[in-house]
Amino acid sequence: MANALRSMTRRREPVFGTSIAEFDTPGMGHILAAAGCDFAFLDMEHSSITIDRIKSSVHYSRRRACR
Repeated sequence: MANALRSMTRRREPVFGTSIAEFDTPGMGHILAAAGCDFAFLDMEHSSITIDRIKSSVHYSRRRACR
């Protein structure tokens, strides 16, 4: 993951992402990939998203990235 972040910050083109604070679903990785997002920031400080939801979102997003 560190290499992906490093390469994304070194690109000479815009990168696009979003912050997820309230709406979260296991299919979010699929939705964001279809929208062309390069990254997502999962916010636990300003939302009711729990660590279990974060784990689930990361798990499903990784499965999406492996395809």
